[in-house]
Parts: sequence; C-alpha cells; structure tokens
Amino acid sequence: MVVVAADVAEADVVEGEINMDKLLIHLMQSFILTLFIWSATLQAESIIHWENEREYRVTVSDNNKPLLSIAVEYLGKTPNNNKIIKHNWKAVDTDFYRETIKNLSESDIHIKEIKYSLDRGQLYTPRIKGGNKIKATYGTHVIKANESLSRDNAWVWSKRDNTLHRIFKFTWNDKTMDVDIPFVYQK
Repeated sequence: MVVVAADVAEADVVEGEINMDKLLIHLMQSFILTLFIWSATLQAESIIHWENEREYRVTVSDNNKPLLSIAVEYLGKTPNNNKIIKHNWKAVDTDFYRETIKNLSESDIHIKEIKYSLDRGQLYTPRIKGGNKIKATYGTHVIKANESLSRDNAWVWSKRDNTLHRIFKFTWNDKTMDVDIPFVYQK
C-alpha cells in the first residue's frame, strides 16, 4: 500500500493548536511507513522529492518498472484563473492545488475509489468517492497508458493547520494499489 492526497474537500475540523513542524514530521513518518509496508507487499519502490512543505513529486514503480508519476503543486489561496467552484473560498480560508497523475506504464490504470481522512478533526463530507463521482470530478476514472490526468483547483480548508489525505485505489493488470495523495492546509 502506498500513501501519497487532493480534491474537493469540504473539511470542517474541530481541534486544538497544531505545531506545523510536528505535523510535517508526522506526515513524512506516515508516508515513509506506508511506503515501507507497500514496498514489502508489492515489491514496489517510490522516489519522493519534496520541493517544500506543500509540494512534492512521487514516482511509483512496480517490480522496478515505473508505474505512476504524481505531482502536487500549491496554487495559493485563490482558484487558478478565478474558476468558479462550489465553495465559498472568499469567506473561508482555503488552499488550492494542482495535481497531476501520469501513467508511466503500457497498461491502463483505473481509479476504483478515493477515501478521505484528516490528520486531525472530523471530516464532514463523504469519506469515500466511487466511480461516478470520480468520473464527475476528473472526467474519467481511467488513466490511459502513457497519458496524464490533471486537475487544477483541488482544494482543502480547515479551522487549523491540517492535512487532508485522499487514498486513491488504483487497479491495473489484476493488481491493486492504494496511494495517498495528501494536501497540506496552512492558515
């Protein structure tokens, strides 16, 4: 199981003060532990490059063959190109991201579901997104061989600094893999 997160997340959290350094350490420890567990079960390997506390790139391999490249880019506190979204970002402090998932393999990769959770606090939106909702969000649930799926203005908000985890369940060639693609929210 790999953990790498993003999307429409109307997260309302009740929590205390959070030390950002501790949050980042916790996020990286969780990420590394999950990669270790996933690597042990699927003989997978991941190369993670953190550009800063919000942005990163991950390359996921299956049996030493590149499978996915995932890039998360922070866009700021307003939607890219002032795109209209179903969230009142002018009234609620919000972080916006661009996520790009590239299929590096010769096989189609399917997104079967996305599970949502927060590091701290309660998530008040649906915890699982299935096929129809994935298709509505991304336009498809299949990433064709050697093609990319990109989405601007994925967003997250919370009452305090937090991390939204989106665990994508990918399938390909009768294999399944979970990848957590986290978004960090900072006031």
